[in-house]
Amino acid sequence: MIELEDFEREGAIASLKAAQQVNPVALDAIREPLASSLVSLSVLRKCLTVRHSRI
Repeated sequence: MIELEDFEREGAIASLKAAQQVNPVALDAIREPLASSLVSLSVLRKCLTVRHSRI
């Protein structure tokens, strides 16, 4: 049973190492669209604020 636990622990460590290598790529893939969305929301908020203040 100890061997199985060691094997599982080693597998978990390997999975974490693999995730650390993949994560930056995945984050870069969503960072640009997310930034664009935030800019769009910021522009929309400014437009709504300007229109509201003119009324």
